[in-house]
Amino acid sequence: MKILVAEDNKLNQKIVQYIFQKKGAIITMTNNGSEAIEELAKSRYDILLIDLHMPVLDGYEAAKIIRNEFKSTIPIIALTASISPEDMDSCELCGINKCISKPFDQDKLWDMMIDLIVDNRLANGI
Repeated sequence: MKILVAEDNKLNQKIVQYIFQKKGAIITMTNNGSEAIEELAKSRYDILLIDLHMPVLDGYEAAKIIRNEFKSTIPIIALTASISPEDMDSCELCGINKCISKPFDQDKLWDMMIDLIVDNRLANGI
């Protein structure tokens, strides 16, 4: 699994990298939504994990660009410190597939990622 992560907090980056490298995933870290978009333009990824609140370009705006300008169907999971019903609505409007709060249950997140990737591949005939 090739995972792109957009997260501005260095500690959170290390945690995510550690968890998913143990599972054999290939991780690319970016510090904000702008860097994530640049990376998506260069390489193919199976899934994007994105923080909603980052400098330069936040997760909401990055998701809008990915969906509307890139026309990408890459599964996007928002990782955020807190999720309100309003946040869930905003995520859905931006094209974010799922939201999960930090700290997260790594097995639950892994299963969610697999489900989204499989669904995306089936929907796109891959």
